[in-house]
Amino acid sequence: MKFKQKFIQDRTYTKVTSLILITIVFTTFFFPNLFSMPPAYEENDVITKDVKADKDFYYENIDETEKLRQEAYNSTPTVYLYNNNYSDLIISKIETFFEDNRKFVTSQNKKLESLQENKKTAFLLSFKNNMWEKKEKLEKELNITINNELYQVFIKSEFSKDIVNFINHILKAILSNGIVDNKEALLQEEGKGIILIDNKGVEKKVVFGLKQFYSMKQAETMVTIIGQPLSKKLNNPNVDLIVSFIQSLLKPTITFDELRTNEAKKNSANKIKPVLYKVKKGEMVVREGSLISKQQIFKLKSLHSYKKQKTIYISSLGFALLIMLSLVIVYFLSFRLEGKNIVKHNKNILLGTSVLVFSILIAKITILVLESFTIVLPSFILTDSIVYAAPIAAGSIIICLFIGFPKALSFSILLSVFSSIIFDGRIELFLYFFLSSIFAAHWIKDCRERQVFIKAGLKLAALNIVIVTAINIYLAKSLNFPNFAFSYVMAFIGGFSAGLIAAGFTPLVELVFGYATDIKLIELANLEQPILRRLMLEAPGTYQHSMLVGTMAEAAALSIGANSLKAKVCSYYHDIGKMSKPLYFIENQINIKNKHDKLAPSMSALILISHIKEGVEIANKEKLGQDIIDVIEQHHGTSLIKYFYEKAKQKDSKVEEKDYKYKGPKPQTREAGIIMLADVVEASVRTISEPTQHKIANHVQNIVNSIFINGQLSECELTLKDLNSIVKSFNSILDGVYHHRIEYPNDNDSDGNINK
Repeated sequence: MKFKQKFIQDRTYTKVTSLILITIVFTTFFFPNLFSMPPAYEENDVITKDVKADKDFYYENIDETEKLRQEAYNSTPTVYLYNNNYSDLIISKIETFFEDNRKFVTSQNKKLESLQENKKTAFLLSFKNNMWEKKEKLEKELNITINNELYQVFIKSEFSKDIVNFINHILKAILSNGIVDNKEALLQEEGKGIILIDNKGVEKKVVFGLKQFYSMKQAETMVTIIGQPLSKKLNNPNVDLIVSFIQSLLKPTITFDELRTNEAKKNSANKIKPVLYKVKKGEMVVREGSLISKQQIFKLKSLHSYKKQKTIYISSLGFALLIMLSLVIVYFLSFRLEGKNIVKHNKNILLGTSVLVFSILIAKITILVLESFTIVLPSFILTDSIVYAAPIAAGSIIICLFIGFPKALSFSILLSVFSSIIFDGRIELFLYFFLSSIFAAHWIKDCRERQVFIKAGLKLAALNIVIVTAINIYLAKSLNFPNFAFSYVMAFIGGFSAGLIAAGFTPLVELVFGYATDIKLIELANLEQPILRRLMLEAPGTYQHSMLVGTMAEAAALSIGANSLKAKVCSYYHDIGKMSKPLYFIENQINIKNKHDKLAPSMSALILISHIKEGVEIANKEKLGQDIIDVIEQHHGTSLIKYFYEKAKQKDSKVEEKDYKYKGPKPQTREAGIIMLADVVEASVRTISEPTQHKIANHVQNIVNSIFINGQLSECELTLKDLNSIVKSFNSILDGVYHHRIEYPNDNDSDGNINK
């Protein structure tokens, strides 16, 4: 809030801030185009001029560097994870299961022997159910399916230690060797080995001799091979079932780790330093007429890079100074002489800054969007014509609409210069943007209807086509129908879209900056506006006064070339604050006693002064715009409420004059000054008894002279010549209102109607 207040009210702060902002934005925005691009040579192109090294420098052989990095990438061993815990885990589970069940079966057999025959059947059924529950639990833990026949073997053997030793011996022998999920892929790494990391990521080693690891099929075969001599000692007819069970417990313990592999390969490649070669000062880099090689392309790019680093700061500083100089010149030509209205001046600067930046951004976005569609065009169409679609003129339209045509003219020059720089810096583009912008501003300057934007856009599209025709003939490189047609389409888009964009942004500018266009003023001039209807009903005298002030202000503004529409509309709303306490204002006191008779002069003055504040509050609430708010605040200036001041002095000679003055400010525009004069003149003329043309003329002249001498018009640029014209226009209007009426012998005619 403090920043906004300072920005609006401090002229120097606003200028400096805007200048710095635009300079930074445009210097940054134009940065890619400020410096020479590296030579766009391809291998075997012909060199157009000799190039010598003006200093020692190094260049990188990108091909060799990339080759070495690729070799390092490919030679880095693949990473595999080794799950060395699986063997211990599975063996532990098997041992625990067998031991628990062995104890359970032994205890159950003892119980069975001690039971009577009639209870054995139920006991055996319960025993069987318990055993199947244990089987299901083990299957879930091991994630396998145990053959029912095999499980019966386990039960009959009372979970023999020989069986569990047989199982664990084979498992330990196979799992400790390692099982790989894809042995074919593993064997491809035979020459460089693999990096083997344990499952905790702690132990890391490079392993060769990769044939030692089992594939799943080899591991299953090894179960049979290892188990064959052991099965003789086991002496169990169901050894095949046990072997099948062991095979089901096998799973890969060595797995490929893609994430760690890629990371290791990238790290190895990144460790390779660029391959650099030195070029000495004076050495011929390339000779004119020769075919360029890859090595020479590397040299030229490096040489350009060295030169660019040397000049980048100086060049960017120079460009920033050019921008600042352009802005300062335009400011002194157009914006400096805006009178003493600091708020209006700063608001105009802020609008110009915003429109300048956003015009370029919108134009750039438009071009980027359209470029995405040009890929489908035939190759013989010159797509550089796409720049004609940039809606640059929209910025000039907005400036003209809110600040006026003279400033729009200067703004168009600045906008066209910046636009032509960003779009390749061609002189024909500057002329295209400049002519489009000034004509767009010209066609919109008297805009009082929304449809004028569409008409201006269509006119601008037609003008753009004419300008583009001249440019195409001038360039003499696109004299064929497809290129003409494409450039015409782009020119039409640029013109018509400028009108549409300006129409879309106009309400937004009105809302954000508080401007009022003629279109909005015409809407507010409608007497059916709710606020005016309220004024008519709640303060009819004030309403009639405001209407007459509006008529007088409009005529006066026309006589001196001011904005007559603005003067009239602001007059309609200048006294809306009186609606809060209408009966305290003389024009609304019809057939009632004056309410100020019972009030102290200080209270009466406070009520009169308060209608300014209350009017501003109503205007803000109704979003009437800054122009109307300014007139509400300024139409009494800092004038003295003389009647109540003199009345107060009669009671107390120490009364301070400042307590009976309006807070101001004084009128800041010609329209506000006219409304002040019309307001005072209209109210005071009512006091003339038996008004005549001569009396009215003298009275009006005296009132205007008094206001002028009092210094109330010192800030609104009204000249003595203007005041003379204003007095004449006031006299003309007031003579019509207070003209002499002839007396009729009988007020009632034969029909009973009243003659007027």
